[in-house]
Amino acid sequence: MAKGIQDFQVKESLSPALKASNISATTVFDPTRAIHVSIAATYRIYFSSDVASPFDLYLNDGATYPYSIVKITTTGDAALSSGDVTLLY
Repeated sequence: MAKGIQDFQVKESLSPALKASNISATTVFDPTRAIHVSIAATYRIYFSSDVASPFDLYLNDGATYPYSIVKITTTGDAALSSGDVTLLY
């Protein structure tokens, strides 16, 4: 039987672990579970569900977005600076 919330110990997590990775290239990567933005700007986002149709979206700094993406660039398709966006897997 699955554990209920009352069965977890103090040091156990209720959610699976996330692996973080900074992105600075314009290459396609594995689909993410979320992204965290450090620099507010308009980004070109390639969602994993529709790679052929990217969206230009303004993202606020300090926010974590539950987006499954496979590529993110500037609106001119240039590479981001390392640390602008953190990929969460």
